[in-house]
Amino acid sequence: MSRIVEKRTGLGSTGRSVVGVALDIAERDLVAWDRVRCVLIGTGSYAGASLAALKARGCRDVRVYSPSGRAAPFAAARGVAAVPPGADLADQLTGVDLVVACSGAAGAVLTVDALAQARSDGAQPLTVVDLALRHDVDPGVRTLPGVRLVSLTTVAEHAPAEHGAVVTARELVTRAADAYEAERRVREWNPAVLAERSRVLGGLESALSALSDDERDERAARQLRRRTRAALHGPTVRAREAARAGDTAAYAAALADLAAIEVPALPTALGVR
Repeated sequence: MSRIVEKRTGLGSTGRSVVGVALDIAERDLVAWDRVRCVLIGTGSYAGASLAALKARGCRDVRVYSPSGRAAPFAAARGVAAVPPGADLADQLTGVDLVVACSGAAGAVLTVDALAQARSDGAQPLTVVDLALRHDVDPGVRTLPGVRLVSLTTVAEHAPAEHGAVVTARELVTRAADAYEAERRVREWNPAVLAERSRVLGGLESALSALSDDERDERAARQLRRRTRAALHGPTVRAREAARAGDTAAYAAALADLAAIEVPALPTALGVR
């Protein structure tokens, strides 16, 4: 998906501009860069661009946190520290001046409650930069005392051109996520559809196999198989389309139609001699 986003939006080339704008906004409330203590959330290409931009500004105290456990190799390759695997992110934020989040994880990595816990002693001012397309940081953190949130919306207000690529990227990611979820439902709901099809088609084949050579009419059997598959086709398609759309009522109705299809009666259908 990241390659598709980069190809369609050019975000790989504008990424450094987006990061740069975000850090330009963030530095207004920070101490000098060489004194900034930063936690970087993420290990992807955007995290790499963010770390390069931080270093270019003189920030050296950077610790990398990865929700997926990839912080150590990413940090080692770039000469910074890694938050140990399994460590609580909230525990790592005490005394920090800046958080840059760009992991792209499913759901917020940094919640309001976690950040409030980390700042329960009235800690120093904190700037949080959230560059993830689907929010690494709960937007509600901006309500906490002393916390300033710089998001992609903030970037849009200061650099509309760079934000255009981000908007397109977000739309691509959202569509891809929706398509993935639809296919997941099809896979998850499909066994019941297959069970009904197997009941009918398997029953038909068992009955055909039980016929003697004198009773079997291969041409009539082929026709019966085609008619049976045609009867199953409509409700099968409707069930899978309903699963893709997440329409449980339509899925149940299509499944009921499949369940109502009986195994064909062979003597009449085949004209057994």
